[in-house]
Amino acid sequence: MFRPVLAALLLAPLLATSVACDAKSPSGTTAATPQQGGLTIVGTQSERPTFFDLGTLAYGAAAQHVFRIQNDEGRPVKVVDLLASCGCAVPRISYRAADGTVVEGKPHAKDGVITLPPGAIAELAVRIDTEHVEQMNQDKLAQVRLRSDSGVTPYLTFELHLVVERLMRAVPAAIELGQTPQSAGKSGRADVTAELPQSPARVIGIESVTGPFTATVDEMHNAGEQVWIVVANVNPGLPIGPVAGKVVLSVTQPDGTGVGRPFTVPVSAQIAPDVVLRPPVLMLGAIARGTSASAEGLLVALVPGERIRVEKATIEVEPPAAQGWIRVEANPVDPDASGRAEAWTVVLRTSGDLAEPAFGGTIVIATDHPRVQEVRAAFSGTTR
Repeated sequence: MFRPVLAALLLAPLLATSVACDAKSPSGTTAATPQQGGLTIVGTQSERPTFFDLGTLAYGAAAQHVFRIQNDEGRPVKVVDLLASCGCAVPRISYRAADGTVVEGKPHAKDGVITLPPGAIAELAVRIDTEHVEQMNQDKLAQVRLRSDSGVTPYLTFELHLVVERLMRAVPAAIELGQTPQSAGKSGRADVTAELPQSPARVIGIESVTGPFTATVDEMHNAGEQVWIVVANVNPGLPIGPVAGKVVLSVTQPDGTGVGRPFTVPVSAQIAPDVVLRPPVLMLGAIARGTSASAEGLLVALVPGERIRVEKATIEVEPPAAQGWIRVEANPVDPDASGRAEAWTVVLRTSGDLAEPAFGGTIVIATDHPRVQEVRAAFSGTTR
């Protein structure tokens, strides 16, 4: 007579397990319903409410999808964090309070991203940066994992499927000119080819150039592959500081006809004096008492072929009491017969008698360069 009761007791855990498994979405994420409580996805009739297909997107295009999440827990629920599977997905969460104001989540807050009141409907906006998708012309599944203190749905994983279509690629991806001599300017190159092998897409020409740059594009064939060589030049005589722009290329449609979406090659440069010290600051770090230390830099003439002579190298030290225990020297690298060189090593040395707990100052280098007669660079260190 006890067998039916015993059988029911044995089946109970299995039935509970079956119900728990049925509550899983096809992606393995708990998909709560309003009857279950917890955080539920609303405003969609999809069988996979935490999944959305963005389809095919052009490289550089902006894309975003908003998931609506209702708090059916019956109490406030704290969203602990939002973890994206890749750098191309940027999640943001918010909800509208009873007074109509919008409460924004704080993505990096230590005490949680946001707390959702009972019944509140949050909007989880996931923005996709197509320029940060690593693989072009392939299926991509970006995921955002939401972790909360909900007793029913502590974890939810949201998925966005997309394919980023790009016809061309550049190597390198950007023309970074780096330090550029103010008087002469500089040029750099990127090679543009079709992203997919055997693609009929091609570069038609330059559509526009922004920033203080000029550019050219020339077509050539390399081992049977069409290559478009883009050369960007930064103009001389610009103020010291960073500059940025881009070269926009006109490109055909994927089948090689007409005009399609343009392709962009970013360009940047750091306009600098014709003679610079690398690195611009010499750090001696923490020096043990009774020992000596040194730091080295390289004084460089940026204009190709130019040579300079260091006439004198001195230091200005604070506090003045440390002056006698620090010295600087400059030596030419591969000098010519007159003692001039394209680069000079600059070495800062301290004596073991240096006892100041903290010191710093300026290295002053006098040169015979017609446009840069003096280079000044900071230095610092401590003793312990």
